[in-house]
This record gives sequence, C-alpha cells and structure tokens, in this order.
Amino acid sequence: MIHDEIINRPLFSNIGQSCKKEESWNKVRKIEFVFSEDFLDELINKADAKGVIKSARKDQKMENEIDAEKKVIDIGAKNWKILSEWGMKNRKLSEKDMGILHTVITKGFASPKQCQHLLGLLKKMKEDGFKFE
Repeated sequence: MIHDEIINRPLFSNIGQSCKKEESWNKVRKIEFVFSEDFLDELINKADAKGVIKSARKDQKMENEIDAEKKVIDIGAKNWKILSEWGMKNRKLSEKDMGILHTVITKGFASPKQCQHLLGLLKKMKEDGFKFE
C-alpha cells in the first residue's frame, strides 16, 4: 500500500526527492489499512516483550555459568594444582586466587562465580607465560 502510493503517485518525477517531502508523508499517513487477524495474533505487548528479554538474559547467564563450570571441571584438579604452584612460585596469585584454587583443587568444583574467576585467572596466567605440562 505505502509502496504503491510512493511509486505510483510521486509528487516529483524523482521518487527519492518526493519521499523527502512532508507532503508525501502526509499522503502516506492518510492511507487506511487493516492488519490481518493472523498478524495481530502474533503481536505481544511491551510488558510481555520485556519478560521474554529478561527470561532470555537469565537463560543465557545460566548457560554461561554452566559452560564455565564444565570448563573448570574438565581442566581438572591436577591441572589447577599445577597452575597454583606456578602462580605461587612466580608471585602471580592474590589471596582470593589462592582461596578459590584451594577450593577447586580439594573439592574438584567451585561456584559459578568462582569458575568465572578461575577461567579469567587461567587466561591471565597464560598471558604471563604459564603452560600446562
């Protein structure tokens, strides 16, 4: 409908120029059209849309936490111990780092937040020259 109005009844021979004019947009605003029931059934209100977005963010956060926990467990307590020893030897660990490393080494797992920290620590240690043997 709008396309037809712009293309078939332009104010100027140059459609691009015609589209820039307020008069063209006033003509378009006057077009009456009806949405199909199928289309209307697909629409959701703003509150529902915000709920969907919030839920998706929550789901993504949970997936990220699970991925981090899996990576930490896959690396294994033995390798975290190697990293811990290297970090202490090279004075690269904070008290917090040592506490979280102790948890994962002794228990074999850590909280989601601790896992995120451990993966960040591993990345930093690799940048500083650490390698698993």
